[in-house]
Parts: sequence; structure tokens; C-alpha cells
Amino acid sequence: MPNSKRQAVARRTLDIIPLVMRVMSAEMRQAHHGVQPGHIGLLGILRIRPYTLGELADKMCVSAPTMSNTINALEERGWVERTRSDEDRRIVWITIADAGRQFVETMNADTEARITELLDGLDDDQCEAMLSGLTLLRDVFAAALERDPLLNKG
Repeated sequence: MPNSKRQAVARRTLDIIPLVMRVMSAEMRQAHHGVQPGHIGLLGILRIRPYTLGELADKMCVSAPTMSNTINALEERGWVERTRSDEDRRIVWITIADAGRQFVETMNADTEARITELLDGLDDDQCEAMLSGLTLLRDVFAAALERDPLLNKG
């Protein structure tokens, strides 16, 4: 594919991501889940493995005090837990609690249902084309994470 086609794909991807995020953020607010969109991302990260507060602050590009406030809010809801390391008592691990996992699952199910509604106007061929394109996009980004240690940090 000529470079101009690749640039057009890159440009379209950059156009789509903020649009999708705006729609999904609005959906989260409308669904009255009472959570900030960034909290969903943070809970998603914690579903993978526990992190320290500093690691989470780095991952989310916020200061440690800001992350501490966020973790406090999520802890009050029962969605995360703090646990001291047995090896080094200075280290505190942030883990997702069962209630946090359940919330993410509920949120994902609600969001999937809403996206399904948004796609109601598409016919089968359009759905198949979209599914193929999104699968390809996912595979390209997943491969980039696997081969680039800077992208796959943490």
C-alpha cells in the first residue's frame, strides 16, 4: 500500500479514537454509573495485575497526590484495596477488589449493549466490514505492544 494510504489510515484512526471516547464518556455519564471515565481505565489496568501508587501515577500520567486521591475515592467505593508487601513493608500494592471487577463487568456489558444499539442501522455486510477493519486495527496495535519494549512498559 502506498505511504499516502497508510497516512490516510493513521489520520482516520486519530479522528476516530477521540470520537469514540467522547461518545463512550457521554454514555457512562448518562448511564448514571457515577464514575469518571478515567476511573474505568484505571480499574481496567488493575484487572491485569496489582500496581504501586507510583506505577499507577506514571501509567496514567498524573502526579502521585492526584493518584492517591483517585485511589482513595475508589477504595471508599470498595472497588480497590491497598495491601502492604510482605517482603518490603514500605511498598503498598493497589489491587482491584471483587466489587471493582463486578463494576467493570457491568459497565462493559452496559457499554456493549449501547454500542450494539448504535450499530443497529448497519446491514450485515457493513457489520462484517467493520468487524474485519477493527480486528485488523486491534492486531496491528497488539503486535506493536509485543515487539516494542517502550510501548509494553508496565
